[in-house]
Amino acid sequence: MKHLIIITIAVVLLVGCGESQQSSPTAEAKPVEPVAKKPAQQSPPPQSNLATTYPRPTFEPMSLEQYKAAHPNLPGLDCGMEKFFDTYINVFGVTIAAMPKTPVPEIIHAAKVYAQLID
Repeated sequence: MKHLIIITIAVVLLVGCGESQQSSPTAEAKPVEPVAKKPAQQSPPPQSNLATTYPRPTFEPMSLEQYKAAHPNLPGLDCGMEKFFDTYINVFGVTIAAMPKTPVPEIIHAAKVYAQLID
């Protein structure tokens, strides 16, 4: 019984492979030109897709008034943040806000860690 199954599978495979070779068109192979002879086509990178660049962060803690004066174009500073946070640092356009009892060295450390993550 096993021999009959093996023979049947072998016949099916051979017939299937023979039909696929017969049905494929026999086109002449064209010689391929070497790639090294063609000059490389270099296009300048598109300037419109570049991200906005921000100045290097100073990691200077500021009050909300100082922060608004230093970064007037940042949205979301008038949403009641002053109720919860009192110290702010700008890292590449992102506001790092700290609660009132957070020590300044820890705020600066958190801002530097964030800067390393997104740089």
